[in-house]
Amino acid sequence: MLIKAKGLSKIYGSGENQVVALDKANLTIAPGDFISIIGPSGSGKSTLLHLLSGLDHPTSGSLTYDGQEIYTLPDKELSAFRRRQMGFIFQQFNLLPVLTARENILMPLLLDKKQPDEGYLDQLAELLGLRWQDVDLDGHTITIHQTSNYLPGKGVYVGTPKTTTSARPLPISTAAIMLLLEYRAWQDTKREQLGDAWEDQDGRVFTTDTGVPMFPDSLTQWFSGFIARSGMPKVTVHSLRHTYASLMIADGVPLVVVSRQLGHAQASTTANIYAHAIASAQAKAMQTFDRFNDLVGAENPPEKGMKKAAGN
Repeated sequence: MLIKAKGLSKIYGSGENQVVALDKANLTIAPGDFISIIGPSGSGKSTLLHLLSGLDHPTSGSLTYDGQEIYTLPDKELSAFRRRQMGFIFQQFNLLPVLTARENILMPLLLDKKQPDEGYLDQLAELLGLRWQDVDLDGHTITIHQTSNYLPGKGVYVGTPKTTTSARPLPISTAAIMLLLEYRAWQDTKREQLGDAWEDQDGRVFTTDTGVPMFPDSLTQWFSGFIARSGMPKVTVHSLRHTYASLMIADGVPLVVVSRQLGHAQASTTANIYAHAIASAQAKAMQTFDRFNDLVGAENPPEKGMKKAAGN
């Protein structure tokens, strides 16, 4: 998505009380660009970000997304545009205090009248609840013992997995082990730098750079930005789970094993969800059989075998 800002200005107040928060800013952001806005306090960084995201209207200037001027959109359409196209991480949580973290995350989907992916939220909570004691680096496994959740007024707190099948050991690849070791080295460096200011209390794997347990929506926001910066097709964190399952099925991994890896209570659940991948694997199996049949047929044509049998 190509973003162009031309002459963006934001002025508060009037007369002697007038404050120019932003003065004729021009900016072009191409698809895949990663932009850092730096400057002293009061230079208009936050104002520019609010204007670029459609959270505030400029006093003058224009802002286009792929040629569409967003400030001319009616409020309802602008809200829908922000909800579907934007990811904005505030300095404060800016959550609705009467809702849980899960309900705050689901709010954009509910406003769009879309069915939330409850499974993804459960898996996200399990991932962020991981502690280093749950990771067996030598045995190449992780075990789900707890979840990480959030409530306004309470903050991030520990919960239990939703089902008994969720609390299970999971084998992980050597590549994943190497990434975890690299990540732990980074975390150890941060801990040494901060000393007593390091805030982690239970050895959590995924934390902020000060040791605070990661907020549930942070991973989703980061991943969306990573996909955009990399110029990759738009996918979600949860879609990686489907990719993983489809690749295992295509590689001939038994469905029971795939089901266990995904935490499904029954293999039939996996079969229903990944029917398309199973059909492709079956077609591949038939192609393999055809190649095998061609080899057998070349060495022992059916006509010869039939004549020999008749002669006997």
